[in-house]
Amino acid sequence: GMVTASVNPAGDVELKAGGSSSASSPSAAAPSGPLTLRSPPPVGKSVVTETEFSDAILGGKSNNLQALRKAGAALPAFLKFPSSVALPFGVCEKTLSLPANSDVQRDIDALAGKLTGNAAKDIPVLAELRAKFADLEMPPGMDGELQAACKAVGMDAELTEDMDECWEAVTSVWASKWTDRAYFSRNACKVAHPSLYMGVLVQQVLPAQFSFVLHTTNPMSGSADEMVGELVVGLGEALVGNYPGRALSFVMNKANGQVTVTRFPSKPYGLFLKDDTLIFRSDSNGEDLEGFAGAGLYESVQAVAASEQAVDYNESPLLWDEGFRSALMQKLLEVGKAVEGAMGSAQDIEGCVVDDNVYVVQTRPQV
Repeated sequence: GMVTASVNPAGDVELKAGGSSSASSPSAAAPSGPLTLRSPPPVGKSVVTETEFSDAILGGKSNNLQALRKAGAALPAFLKFPSSVALPFGVCEKTLSLPANSDVQRDIDALAGKLTGNAAKDIPVLAELRAKFADLEMPPGMDGELQAACKAVGMDAELTEDMDECWEAVTSVWASKWTDRAYFSRNACKVAHPSLYMGVLVQQVLPAQFSFVLHTTNPMSGSADEMVGELVVGLGEALVGNYPGRALSFVMNKANGQVTVTRFPSKPYGLFLKDDTLIFRSDSNGEDLEGFAGAGLYESVQAVAASEQAVDYNESPLLWDEGFRSALMQKLLEVGKAVEGAMGSAQDIEGCVVDDNVYVVQTRPQV
């Protein structure tokens, strides 16, 4: 029989045979009408500090962290957050409109005009389109704004010394509006491409000994009494990126604190900081919306790439020290419960462990 391929709202390819969809849940179907995204106000500052974050100018990553910061006293003392600044919605469009960038704007518009919705034809055009962002010139004075904002939230001046690295990371995040998955996902949800605005959340990369993801409701069983987690040695990209091997996986009972390890780690490599650096995270106005699973479609880029090193599990207390492992998991359980309580719903939480502190780097409603 005939098989047709389509892209669902999450950006994944679905195969249909004989006219029936392989998608089991109705939520996987694209919404029937166009999805409209809220338009941001005119751009004010090019860079804002965390106290200036609002949902009018930035996406869920920035605003959810700010909501948690404000919960302060209700959170465990060992729970911390990375200092943050951000480039709001509209800064990309304003940068493109500068006379110095008129050629880039013209080329991007021309390439966007060539997109047809046909994957075979569009994928090479999208690659060309993304590459154009590397030609953008930084607006005059933006380097000073970024440096001043980072200083204001307590970051070391050396983090913004290499402005070329920082600018390359910013433009790479903006370019990720046009990744294949993001573009086809917006098409599937009838989201007008110009209505998608990309903010950039800027944080210092923490020297993580371990990184984790927590789902505060068990996504396999749907049980709100259980939390599920995964943990890796080193930085979190080894967990959320496409790296070989398995993470340490565990299920935690929220009521009695019982932890069950469901899988021991087998990832041969971890990612570790070479130098103190910043990460530039995509934060669009099209994430975590009803009917549009925008999370994970856009890129986050470190100014200085991490180094990949072999992990020696014989030396890691994760495996051989049950007391250490148990104490760490209890801490993560406490973090998950506190974040879920502060945000008022089940959460997907990403974070890391640095010595005695646990940092949450992002949280979003669990879908």
